[in-house]
Amino acid sequence: MPGKRAPVDQRWDEILDAAFRVAAQKGLEKLTVREVATEAGLSNGLVFFHFETKEALLLAMLDGLTAWMLGGHDEDPSQPTQFVDQIRNDSNFGGQERQFLELFIEFLVMGARHPVMRKRLREALKQYRQVFHSPAKNLIQSHAQSLPNTTPESLSALAASLVIGNAVQALLDPKWMGAEKPLSAIEDIWED
Repeated sequence: MPGKRAPVDQRWDEILDAAFRVAAQKGLEKLTVREVATEAGLSNGLVFFHFETKEALLLAMLDGLTAWMLGGHDEDPSQPTQFVDQIRNDSNFGGQERQFLELFIEFLVMGARHPVMRKRLREALKQYRQVFHSPAKNLIQSHAQSLPNTTPESLSALAASLVIGNAVQALLDPKWMGAEKPLSAIEDIWED
């Protein structure tokens, strides 16, 4: 079924949006180019024109999820984000965030066996840890005596691990696990 002519960027976005919808319903392993094409109202050939292989489509999806994960973290220097607030903000999983989170976790699993994905995931996680660097540095400075051996890098890694671990638990047991459960403990430890 031929699609209407559209600018390359618009067509690219349409295909990726369709791929995300199909993956949200069926998972990454069961995603097929045929289903993506049907969902987008395009021919298989047009999808392959923009993404030469299913792997290229999956990598573009991973790049999109990485952009989502890193989006909204532009810190206003006049309003520094508090460490626990940053964790809390990133630990609210609902609606589309939940679907993206499920897909990101699927990518983490796939990346364990896929060298190109693993490399991109490492870079994404490195960038995500950087999101917490400034709030971690501020926390360390304000609690220098109680955190004498803590570095912004180690605290950033802890924060990213907490958010990702909380996300996994929230997906597996949403009734029990919520952002407030682990955060109440961390606030007791680090916040005044």
